[in-house]
Formats: sequence, structure tokens, C-alpha cells
Amino acid sequence: TLAVLGLSAAAVQRHELTGDERSLVFWMQTGVGVVVTIATYLLATPAAWLYDVEAVAPLVRALAATVIIASLSATHQALLERRLQLARVTIVRVIGQLLGVSVAVIAASRGWQTGALLVQQYSELLALLVASWVAEPWWPGWPRRGRHAWRELATFGGYYSLSSLLFVLVQNVDKLLLGMWLGDTAAGQAIVGAYTQAYNLMMRPVYLVTTPLSGMLLPALSRATRHPTMFADLTVSTFRLAAIALMPVSAGLLLVAADAIPLLGGPKWTAAGLLLAALSPMIAPQAWINLCGSVLGARNRTALLCFGALMLLVVTLQATAAGWYFGRELTGQPLATAHAIAWALSLTIALIVALPYVAMTAIAAAVSPWRVMKTGLAPLRASILMALIVMLVTAQLPDNWPAASRIGIQFAVGIAAYVLLAWRELAWLLAHLRAPRVHGEVTRVHDGGSLAGNDSSDAS
Repeated sequence: TLAVLGLSAAAVQRHELTGDERSLVFWMQTGVGVVVTIATYLLATPAAWLYDVEAVAPLVRALAATVIIASLSATHQALLERRLQLARVTIVRVIGQLLGVSVAVIAASRGWQTGALLVQQYSELLALLVASWVAEPWWPGWPRRGRHAWRELATFGGYYSLSSLLFVLVQNVDKLLLGMWLGDTAAGQAIVGAYTQAYNLMMRPVYLVTTPLSGMLLPALSRATRHPTMFADLTVSTFRLAAIALMPVSAGLLLVAADAIPLLGGPKWTAAGLLLAALSPMIAPQAWINLCGSVLGARNRTALLCFGALMLLVVTLQATAAGWYFGRELTGQPLATAHAIAWALSLTIALIVALPYVAMTAIAAAVSPWRVMKTGLAPLRASILMALIVMLVTAQLPDNWPAASRIGIQFAVGIAAYVLLAWRELAWLLAHLRAPRVHGEVTRVHDGGSLAGNDSSDAS
């Protein structure tokens, strides 16, 4: 997926995309898919050696062809995103996921075991392939010219794919290192598993907000680059929306995760609850960092995006190492070590990395950094006051109250407090959700043609 992601983003980002260039993107993605498929097949044996599990090799070989299948639908999905046909893109992806899950359930019920996972992947991707070509009925030809376009697409796509790979490493290197440090004992393995689950839970609200925003933001901002005021307004509004939605989540989980997660999942989730509470301050900052990729991509600053991802990886490694050192020095217990890493990473992203990263992005995109960052002030102030109110109310509750009752009161008080404290921000958000401006404004931008697909150079 990462191999073809950059070329899809390049197709979405370009101001104009001729028929030859669309065909060029398709054949480039297909070529990359073939190469990655072959490489994946050949790496099956080394992967089995790495994990010291012989069964890994045949599974990797069996899954290798999924890359080429994914590459065959990537261009059509990119063309839909380019025209902001986000409803169609969503329907196409949901069809693929539903069919994949259905086939996997049937296969698992018949005792296929790991085979169920294989048919799930292939069923989903094949359904996605067919649905994409139906939703975007365009057939590629053989590009007759386009050496210059090939270089531009390859440069943009290469940097974008590399930055995506680096971001994957950023979000997994702490877990890989923790596994190396603690994975030699059963207790350590349990803590690594709890940390992984806590991290995944922390990222869910981030993805819930940023995934649809990013899908809209890259094509919208790319069409608006010739209109600085509109570009700045769209950028600022997107960061403001993410702050309003996710800052109270950061503050709320910090207070209730340690009690709520064991209550929902049982005592075995106690460690995960503590770790989730430590990781929660980075939810909103991480969302802002994720959105920066679309802003830089729209401005064709993918080299800077790649550099930023590399620096973020370096900082993540340093924070993880610092957390491991202090955790080991304090108690030497696996949970204490993982807890220290969680706090080190969370505070580093929230207090040291996020604002400079956003400022760098804003400057590179010719948007006022202060205008972007001040959108977070009101939600931050409301979230902090909300947390203080919840803490005061919690302190008045009897110690012997059931956990479920206490958490219910905390949630109710927190939601009511945030609505009252951030009512202006919420009113702005509701107004924009009822009358979304992004699609309407951008489709009226004429930069040699309409985004709606009426121009001859970009008609499908």
C-alpha cells in the first residue's frame, strides 16, 4: 500500500491531469506493484528467519499478490478523490471491507484457519478493484508522451511514499524497542501487549478525525493553491476542527482511562488503562501532525514532509530511550518501564514536537503559523478547565462508589462542562458541518477548468 500511495497522492495533487498523465500514473503504479510483489515473495524466507517461525514464509508468499491487486485500483480511487467524490470513495471501500469480512467469516466457520485471513485479503481487494472501476469508468491507454510528467510524478510519489514509511516507523518503533527490551519474559511480553493495545486505542480517535479530513484536504487544498486566501482559510478551519474534536478527548482519557478500560475489558486490561492515560495527551497533537502531511503535499513540499518525518523518527527514538532509561532506573519493573516510555513519548510529542512541526508546515505552505496555532487555544483552555471541574467533582464522591457510577458521572460532568466552556467553538463547528464550505468553494475555483471534472484535460 505504501508503495503506490505516493503516486496516488501525486495524481490527486496535480492541478491538471491529462489523459496521458492518468495512464502514466496507472502504469507506474502497476509497475511498482509488480516489483513490490516480487520483492515480497522473495523476502518470505528472510521474514521466517526473523520471526523464527517457519509458517511465516508460505503466508508471506501467499499474500504477495495483494500488492499488485491493490495497485490496479489505486489510480481509480485517486481520480475519485481528485474530484472530491468522497461519498463514492467511501462506498467503494465499505463494499470491499464488507465482502472481505463476510468471506472470512464463512471461511473461518469451515475451519480454514489462516486460510480465512488470506481469502479475506484477496476478497476485499478484488471487490475494491471491481467497485473502483465501476465507480470511475475510465480505462487506461498507453501514454504517448510525458517524460517530464514522469519525473514530476516519480519525485512527488517517491518522497510521499518514503515519508509515509517513516511515519509508520514513528508509530511502531517504540513498540519494537519495547519488545526487544522486555520480550524475553512472560511478564514483559504481557506488558508489551498491553502497551500495543493502549497505543492502538489512543490512535483510534486520531484516525477517526484525520482520515476523512485528510482524504478531503489534499484534493481541496491542491485546487486552492492558486488562491492564497482560500488555501489559508481551509487550512486553518481544518486544524481548528481537529482541535475542537480531540482536545477534550485527550483531557478526558487522561482522567478516566485508568478506571474505564479495566471496567470495560476486565482486570487483565488494568495495565493498558494506565498506559492509555499516559499516552492520551498526544491525541490532539498527533492529529495536527497527521494533517500537516496533506498541507505540505498540496504545496508540493514532499521533500520537506520527508525531512519532517525523519526528524520525528529521531525524536521518537530519543523519547523512547529516555523513558526506558528512567523507567529502569526507578524500579526496573516492566510496567514502570512501559509507563515511563508512554509518558516520555506523550509529553515529547505534545510539548516539544507538535507546535514547531505545525509552524514549519504553515510557513512552508505560506500560511500564518500563529493563525493556525491560535485555533487550539480556546479548545485547550476549555479542555483544561473541564478536566479541573471533573477532578473537583470526583474528589467529592465517596471512595466506595462503584467504578461504573463514578465514570458515568465523570463523563456527564465532562461533556456538560466542555459544552458550556467551548460553546462558541462548538457553534462554529456545527455551522460548518451543516453547511460545509470546502467542497462548494473549491469546486468553484477555476484554474484552467472546474474541479467538478468538466474541463477537457481532466474529464473522466
